Amino acid sequence: MKISGCSIILGVIILCLWSMKGYTQSKIDEAEKKVQILEELEKNCISIPSSQPVDPQNDGRVIYVSGLITTDERLHDETFDLKGIHAVKFGRIVEMYQWRAYNAGTKESPDLKYRKVWSSDARPSSGDHLNPPFKISNKHLEAKNVMIGKLPISSELLSLAPVTPYEFATRYQNPMIAERIFLKGEEPENPEIGDHRVSFYILRSHVGVSAIARQENGILSGNSLSAECDLEPSITHTMCRKDMWKNLQKKYEVSKSLPKETKEYINFNHIIILKFS
Repeated sequence: MKISGCSIILGVIILCLWSMKGYTQSKIDEAEKKVQILEELEKNCISIPSSQPVDPQNDGRVIYVSGLITTDERLHDETFDLKGIHAVKFGRIVEMYQWRAYNAGTKESPDLKYRKVWSSDARPSSGDHLNPPFKISNKHLEAKNVMIGKLPISSELLSLAPVTPYEFATRYQNPMIAERIFLKGEEPENPEIGDHRVSFYILRSHVGVSAIARQENGILSGNSLSAECDLEPSITHTMCRKDMWKNLQKKYEVSKSLPKETKEYINFNHIIILKFS
């Protein structure tokens, strides 16, 4: 039997359509499974007062706790003469004013041009558009011994905790680390290539937070809430238990219908046959 080229193409198209449908259905099934597991975990979740010491018998259980996040440590950013910061998380994000290449033409006829942008990533440069190296880097600090009330939390869970912008009045004491540095809120009218712009973030100690996490070896863990699949724990500013579980379920819910973009190109009820000359 002779198979025409058109038949082969049609077969490939049908195979691709059904493969895409199967992939999408698999993702929907996976999301539904996660939501079902979350519903079961919510039923078995226990609420622990933050004033209650760790109970080893709760190891392996999912816990909701709300209270003050604290540490006895102090964090330091000596480059900017910021010392003794009473926080569980603190950091800086550094951007530099740089040349960035872009294509002003088309893919077939490229026309490479450059514009000036603030960027936290080092951009490649060439010819008359040279970018100097960063003289200050990003810095991320976290306290090692952190508690919510009397319950210790892991560094993995702490890394998920929300932060807020940090404003300070003390000026930095090391003007030689870059030619010009602008702190958050100081927008230069005419920035120059190589200028640095720095913003800070913080999660202060003794701020109210809420967490849903699994207790492991007497610590609120940053590992998955379930052994069956990857379900990230949650830590946020103070929030009631019901709303936290609702937000977790929303995170994993998906529409049972195909994405709009997919529907524009696929119709599983009708097969379009393409004719080739």
